[in-house]
Formats: sequence, C-alpha cells, structure tokens
Amino acid sequence: MFVLTYTPPMGLREKKAKLTRDRIVTEALAMFASSGYAETTMESIAEAAEIHPATLYRYFPSKDLIVFADFESSLDRFSDSLETVPTDVPLPVALMTAMESVLQGARDGHMEGRLLRSIIDQSPAARARVWDLQAEQRRRIAGFLAARTGKSEQDYDIVLSARIAVLLVEAAADIWRESDGGAAQVQIARDLARRLSGDGLILPDPGTADGVSPAASPRGAAAAPRGATLP
Repeated sequence: MFVLTYTPPMGLREKKAKLTRDRIVTEALAMFASSGYAETTMESIAEAAEIHPATLYRYFPSKDLIVFADFESSLDRFSDSLETVPTDVPLPVALMTAMESVLQGARDGHMEGRLLRSIIDQSPAARARVWDLQAEQRRRIAGFLAARTGKSEQDYDIVLSARIAVLLVEAAADIWRESDGGAAQVQIARDLARRLSGDGLILPDPGTADGVSPAASPRGAAAAPRGATLP
C-alpha cells in the first residue's frame, strides 16, 4: 500500500481566500447561466458575491480568468500531486493518483460543466487558452516522467505517456458531463485506463520496417498489432 501525498492544512488566511475565490466563481457561473456570459459584468459579479469590485479584480483581473479558474487550479493539483509522490511509487500509480486529484477537485454539477464548455466553444480566445493550459500540463507531466526515468522529455514514450494522461482526464470529464451522473469522474477515468490494456481498443496500424502493412505482409495475422482488422 502506497501513501502518496500529504497536504498540510491551510491557515486561516488561506481558507478565507479560498472561500472568497470559490464564492466568486460560483456566483459568476450562476450569472453566466441566467444572464449570459457577455451580458454579465464584473461589477454585477462583485455585487452577487458581496465583495467590493476592487477585491474581485484582485482575485480575477478579468472575466475570462473566472472561467478558467477551475482549469488552472486543476493544473496545479496535477503538478502538486506528482511532485509529492515518493520515488518508490510506480509511475502508473503516480499518474493515476494525480489524475484522480484533478477529477476529485472538479466542480460538481453537469449544468455548470456544460455552461463552461459552451462559453469556451463560443470563444476562439478561450479555446486557445485551453490549448495553452493543456500544453503546459503535458509539459509538466513529461518533465516529471523524464526525471523519474532518465529519458529525454522528447522521448516518444514520454511524450505519448504525458498526452495519454491529459487525454484520459479530458475524456473522463467529457463523458461525465454528458452522462446522467451515474458514475463518478474518477471511476470513469479508471475504466478508460483499463481499456488501454484491453483488446477492444482499435489502434492505428504502424506497418513494418519496410513500410508494408502487417495485414498485407506474408505473415498476415501473426504480424498484425492489437486492434488491427484483417480482411
């Protein structure tokens, strides 16, 4: 049994700041849903959160940053989890634990999740910001894996492992958001991870060293990779 992380308790000031930040995000999302993202002003958010506008701008200098508050905090949770993993913990366990820390800390509510997705989908700038955050997350994961394995961050195994970890979190969140809430996000992520080693996953045919598809080679089925479909 592995004891993976220890998070020291927050001080009173940190707790108060977190409560204020969470209240701002909650009230902002409620107003985005009722009044529309474009129509909601920073001043109205401050009024709903019962704080001075100057306080709101200290936490979130712009409205866009409120939308990305959860995305950025999830990036920090993933990194913090990896950085506190003991070196004797297997890397697959470390990755799943970090993924769970992100999904367990995600904001509850299918409607809020769909609202955030809608706002992002309608704004090219917002989508670009999401891509930047995902790229940063992949970079941090690759750095952690490279340091633990002694490989380069550009090693194909490292690059692909980092991308798969981010993809699993994204896929689990998307599946949960569109579901009826029957399964938790962590449960979905674990199910997706198990499928990576199963026989049902259909992977691209990598071919052979001479560029000939295994399905077309004399060895046929013996050379076909898992997931390939033979004629």
